[in-house]
Amino acid sequence: METTTPIETNQAPKMPERTLVLRERFHYPIALFPKDVASDIQALDTFVTYCFRLIDLSPTSTDAKRKLTECKRDIEARTSRHQEISDFNRVRKNHSLPDEYIALFFEGLSEEISTRQFPSHFDYLRYCYKVSSIPILMVFHIFEAPEASLPFAIDLGIALELTRMAQEIGADAAKDKFYLAEELVRPDKLILGLKKDPVWELAILRMQRQQFESADRYLESAVGGISLLTPDGWIPFLYLARTCRLAGERTLNLPTNYLLIPYRISLLDKLKAFMYARSQKKVFAALGERECAHDSELHIALSGLPGAHQY
Repeated sequence: METTTPIETNQAPKMPERTLVLRERFHYPIALFPKDVASDIQALDTFVTYCFRLIDLSPTSTDAKRKLTECKRDIEARTSRHQEISDFNRVRKNHSLPDEYIALFFEGLSEEISTRQFPSHFDYLRYCYKVSSIPILMVFHIFEAPEASLPFAIDLGIALELTRMAQEIGADAAKDKFYLAEELVRPDKLILGLKKDPVWELAILRMQRQQFESADRYLESAVGGISLLTPDGWIPFLYLARTCRLAGERTLNLPTNYLLIPYRISLLDKLKAFMYARSQKKVFAALGERECAHDSELHIALSGLPGAHQY
């Protein structure tokens, strides 16, 4: 049985050479958006993917930081030889995307490079907000969504990121990399040092389930707030929410030998998500306009951040 030395909590771990693996993002369903905004949302989605690939395909953290700095410089200069950045700059100008959104997104990307484990659950949720909720807020901005819908947009982003990270817990733990907050990991830290062991598998499954349960809270809130959008916005965001839920359900039902391989949404799942979104659109239409109260507890960690529920 292989063993590894667990990370000591009182020592700052050294950054290892990066593993060149492309993460699987929840891409925005471009074809489901109204035609007048679809191309701009496509450009935004492509830019977000481009930024993550800069990190994922960098052999070292130093190289990743250099590439991210160059990307940020091109954004600030509003000119670039890279098509992905040029298209994003066009969208940024046309829709007056807030500079604060862009700054927070790059702040989250920097944390992605330098962080192996977040010191607290609050830090963990704020990271999810920066790398996942901020792009959703940009989409809502392009979509000219009402301000009251922004807390729910944030919840959708957090749910998507919590689900993605839960899917990759096994693969990350096998490399002794834990994005989870310290209080979520500590009980299993020694166990996680034992690879290909039944106890290790149970520890991973426990943390995955805990993550998916947390994601479900945010997902339920997000779906409840989608009715604040115009009917044209219901289907694409309901589709995103449904694919998120299906990813969690499928991951928990996989055999344990798939713990190191994140589940990828199948074409059938995408079709099911689309049919679900269409059916729910009729439900929202029947309900008509209604007020949605946001659960303030979901945003305790996000105090002071744009769009978050303020106290």
